[in-house]
Amino acid sequence: MSKLIFVNADKVQRAEEILALVTGKQAPRTEEEKSRAVHFRGILESAKIDVEKTEEAVAFIYEKLGGLTRTEVEQKEAVRK
Repeated sequence: MSKLIFVNADKVQRAEEILALVTGKQAPRTEEEKSRAVHFRGILESAKIDVEKTEEAVAFIYEKLGGLTRTEVEQKEAVRK
């Protein structure tokens, strides 16, 4: 299987921040962050995503944020255009 390429760096960063909130590696600073952590914890649990598998969890959250992913072949094609 091809490795996925995350197209939107801002959404990757947001996904990583959300995962840090969900796992408790970062404490929520605002009520909004606390709410986001609870929301995504529920989504991850219902989808049976293991948050300890960071790459899988970040990819899942990224997709939930509407982030575009491409395969390596698709990325090469997009760069050529």
